[in-house]
Amino acid sequence: MVTFNLLLKDQLSEKHYSIDICVHAPYLQIINCIVDDKIVGNGDFIPDPGETFNLVFKVRNQGSSNINGQFNISSSDNDLSLVQPSVKSGALQFGQITDIPVMVKLSETAPIGSLISVSSLLDCSPYIVNKDFSFRVGKVRESFESSSFKIFPWINISPKPWIIDSTKSYDGNLSARSGTISNNGSTSLVIRSIYASDDSVKFFYSVSSEPNYDFLSFKLNGVEVLKNSGEVPWSQAAFPVSAGLNKMEWTYAKDSTESKGSDCAWVDMIDFTQSSPLTYIQRDLQVARIVVPSDKGQYGLENIGVKVLNVGKDTLNGFNLAYQIDGYYPPVEQYLITRLFLMVIL
Repeated sequence: MVTFNLLLKDQLSEKHYSIDICVHAPYLQIINCIVDDKIVGNGDFIPDPGETFNLVFKVRNQGSSNINGQFNISSSDNDLSLVQPSVKSGALQFGQITDIPVMVKLSETAPIGSLISVSSLLDCSPYIVNKDFSFRVGKVRESFESSSFKIFPWINISPKPWIIDSTKSYDGNLSARSGTISNNGSTSLVIRSIYASDDSVKFFYSVSSEPNYDFLSFKLNGVEVLKNSGEVPWSQAAFPVSAGLNKMEWTYAKDSTESKGSDCAWVDMIDFTQSSPLTYIQRDLQVARIVVPSDKGQYGLENIGVKVLNVGKDTLNGFNLAYQIDGYYPPVEQYLITRLFLMVIL
């Protein structure tokens, strides 16, 4: 609000007035940057060596008037070529978030896992804002900014699965939040990967729960290495991982009593590896249940049912199965259906 003091005066008298006028201005923020390779790349939202893609900068105008200007980026990394170092911002509508795509290209020799830094500057003179960002080459960092659990082969099959959340994040605008569970419930987010050599995993987490009763835990290969509860601000955790297959599991679990806080946990900015090459398990077939014959007193040639569950990301048209009866292994058999029976004599 701007106040004008008005004076009206003649030879006989004078009068004073105060006039309040609401003035408007933009209030700009560069809130995050995501990789988008749908148009010019392979569409997996991962910056791969040799790939051309867009860096999409999200700009929020929290002011009360529109504005436009010029958006510029720069980088000191030799592995990144700026195809469009400067673009027009377009109209930045107040109260809205605007996407500004800028095209770049990665060198074919960019090492997997290397960190690329980018500086951005939005010039809407006299309003100028800037912010620095970084991304890692290859499929090694999960920030959930793609607003999906599909970029990495997440296993998210709890009755109350984890969700993408825009209310809280460590970096950018999004994070993964635990599912809304009731007392004595739990919800898990799992991923499996194979490391070529010993390395480490790093991630940020936050918790808002009943202290000492409702917990976020992180298990590495079934061993609990992190457990925290209460009001925990964004904190970084780092754990060594061994070469070979590693299973990582984030779980939020409640006890049988009350709830406090937001009653959930968040995870963001996961760096799966620092230097080791790794691959992710896309196919994950598990034996869900073995169905035995009902107790009828006398058995002959009976069917034993095996129900299998595909918790991976790929569709399986067939699989091999080996089974053991009384210590003897028959030949491995191939099945082309996901419901099968083993014929045995009891």
